[in-house]
Amino acid sequence: METSIFSLTEIDQASWDSLVDTSKQGQVYHLFDYINTLCAGEWQSVVVHDQNQYVAVFPFFEKIPEVQQ
Repeated sequence: METSIFSLTEIDQASWDSLVDTSKQGQVYHLFDYINTLCAGEWQSVVVHDQNQYVAVFPFFEKIPEVQQ
């Protein structure tokens, strides 16, 4: 098993949604498209994976404050 930080383009949407669908805690709010819409396509995730199967995921995004001059 490995733990990686994946950028949005590296995340396998099918593997993500499959994990959510089979999880007892899975809800619509955990689906890839929901998070992607909520975060406006600017997020990353910590992914625990075994071979090509996602075991756990933790999405996050960093809001970088604008510098006022």
